[in-house]
Amino acid sequence: MDVDCIAFHPNCNYIATGGTDRTVRVWDTVSGNQIRIYRGHSTGVSAVRFSHDGLSLASGGDNGEVLLWNLSSDRLLSSYQGHAQMVTALDFSYGGEEDRPVLASGSMDGTVKLWDGSGRKEEEEAIKRSRDGGKGGRSDGERLGPIKSFWTRRTPIATLRFGASNVLFVAGTAEV
Repeated sequence: MDVDCIAFHPNCNYIATGGTDRTVRVWDTVSGNQIRIYRGHSTGVSAVRFSHDGLSLASGGDNGEVLLWNLSSDRLLSSYQGHAQMVTALDFSYGGEEDRPVLASGSMDGTVKLWDGSGRKEEEEAIKRSRDGGKGGRSDGERLGPIKSFWTRRTPIATLRFGASNVLFVAGTAEV
């Protein structure tokens, strides 16, 4: 198993890793034991990031997909599509509208996308579909789009981070 990305949990007791085996693994930093494994990516995992409250974990794939996991229930909250190339960076804001964090993702395609970082919007859509007999909301298999997208001309995104005041800092890299 190759490890291509790593992130520390906010309490530093756990780390998450992602790699070419298409899984996200959570490890106990004291014992070194694997305690969770998340499967859902169809390609290698290229980025991982815990939310600031430690309740969620985002993972990005080589195919541009971003998955949002609930660490308490061990279930996939949301699956986001929007990048045309590998996801290289992920970060969560510190709260937001209605206390919903924003999840930012950066990609080799030169885009930064902002997503619902709580996963609640996807759950609300599912409830809406069930109430109206599946006629409203999104159809099965359809993924939510980004809240907002930003493009560079041709510069792949190398990293991004939210500051404590929710200002998003982004850095690109020159094409080689």
